[in-house]
Amino acid sequence: MATYTLPDKKGRFTQFNKGDALGDIFATFNMDFDASLGKVRVAPRVRINTDDGDDADLGVPLAFVRSSADATDRYWALTSTGTAGELFKTAGTNPSAAFTRDAISNSPTTNVRKITSDMVDFNGELIVTLSTDISNLASGTWTASWWQGTLGQSALSNTGTPHPLNVTKKTGLLCIGDGRNMHTVDVNDKVQTNRVILPPGFEITWIRSNYDGTWIGGRNTIGGEAQAFFWDESAENYNYAYGLKSDHTFAGVIKDGIAYTVNGEGQLLGFNGSGFEEVAVFPNFLIPNKRINDGNTIRRNIHRNGMAIIENKIHVLVSSLINNAFSNSMINFPSGVWVFDEESGLRHKYALSLYDGTEIDYGSFILEEVGALIPTTASQGLFLAGALIRDDSSTTSEAIFHRDLTDTLAKRGHLRTNPFPSSAVEDVFQNILLSFKRLRSSSDRIVVSYRSVKNPNFPIFGNATWSDTDTFTSTTDLSNVSAGDQVMILRGRGSGTIAHVSSISEAGGTYTVNLDETIPNVSGTAEVVFLDFKKCATVSTQGIDRQGFDLDVPGAWIQFCVELRSASGSDGAGDSPELEKIVVTSQPESVI
Repeated sequence: MATYTLPDKKGRFTQFNKGDALGDIFATFNMDFDASLGKVRVAPRVRINTDDGDDADLGVPLAFVRSSADATDRYWALTSTGTAGELFKTAGTNPSAAFTRDAISNSPTTNVRKITSDMVDFNGELIVTLSTDISNLASGTWTASWWQGTLGQSALSNTGTPHPLNVTKKTGLLCIGDGRNMHTVDVNDKVQTNRVILPPGFEITWIRSNYDGTWIGGRNTIGGEAQAFFWDESAENYNYAYGLKSDHTFAGVIKDGIAYTVNGEGQLLGFNGSGFEEVAVFPNFLIPNKRINDGNTIRRNIHRNGMAIIENKIHVLVSSLINNAFSNSMINFPSGVWVFDEESGLRHKYALSLYDGTEIDYGSFILEEVGALIPTTASQGLFLAGALIRDDSSTTSEAIFHRDLTDTLAKRGHLRTNPFPSSAVEDVFQNILLSFKRLRSSSDRIVVSYRSVKNPNFPIFGNATWSDTDTFTSTTDLSNVSAGDQVMILRGRGSGTIAHVSSISEAGGTYTVNLDETIPNVSGTAEVVFLDFKKCATVSTQGIDRQGFDLDVPGAWIQFCVELRSASGSDGAGDSPELEKIVVTSQPESVI
């Protein structure tokens, strides 16, 4: 008899995203491995704070800053619809409070662009880069043309050039990216143009600093390798340049003195003292033609402000829409906030949800476009995020999101294990034992599905139009779908849920799919994926902390999908369900 156990002996659930042979986990969605080490629960909700339904002028948030530049300590959001934009702000220091449009005279609008614009607090003043100029908010007054007017400088490069900003920690300089040049301004408004000049063919994508100096991420615009440039802030130009294994570098952060970046291939790279090496990968990395650098002028997958250090871990806000094609989606690559753990890998923790007071989804699996990510304080919800999210299969919302602090909302998440191999040529996988914290609510659930054969006809990505809460129609060819197959809602109402097909029928090329359970408040259209996983176990009983289920499944391997469903409840309800252990036993059927 063989026994397989998760987590491993060190209490780790490892996800390395390099196929189904390395690590323990093939996929995660909304899974929190940090709240209780060695255990897993559903991550807190990341819900809509303010969207373009609240104010039609709100665009995708490009930057968040806490500043007192108008004499009130508050959070600011720089947003853009592409060629125009608006600044939004909170009334005070609570980032979960609603954002409203800045109404101060000369607040930047028409020249705020997704490609070019950025925002920082510099010496107590708010700095916003525009198409070819920079605006400044000081003591409650906007100076529309601070760069060209007040500072008397030539126009920044054309509207297609990023103008990232950063304030250095070592010398307190404002750094301004401008093509391959970086300008600086000191606290006395002394300007040094072209203070750092990158080689021809490079464009500054991001700038980050620590007390050792400044790192500059440079995209290669002529097809060569992107590079990260280090400047000690005293040399005449950058000191060193290091290759980044791709033509694009999306964003950068510095953690514990080490610089990290994500490149266009989907690698998370860290500086090792002599160069950048791979420390983790996103699931697309090993799949041909699945680069997350889609080549668009506006980079949709990771924004230059989309990496942050939150609770001492690297967090990355990602759109997993590959080459702008829904058909390129991967079941182990959801959009949202991914978290890097040095021992356990890169895992999905937070999905961004349409929730703004009504239970209509549990997190979008695919985001159209992502913006900035910024940590707040632990008592304020941990972070703010910006994105373009699908309301259904065709309409979108531009929104500011915040992590729900109380963690009392209903939520769902799941993990898919890597296949457990047979101990011989073929085993009979006899049973599965789940160990867990006792369920807090009678509505909490742990639902387990499995597969022991990879059906080559799956996954099947398709469209859906909701008829009612447990039925939808689809014009996708579902001739290979049968009762018992798994359905996951990817975008639109109901996204983030998993159900199984109860029955399916076809008439005139339109399929009607009946589900084995209802999904709250769904309507309109959605996008879905069908998978060859069959339900085998459901934990719903309170007062117990382990439960076993018979399998009796023959095969060379078996793979599980474990879904955790947390009901809404009082403060602290987010700790249930909490999965502690998965144990699978098998008996060889054939031995050579």
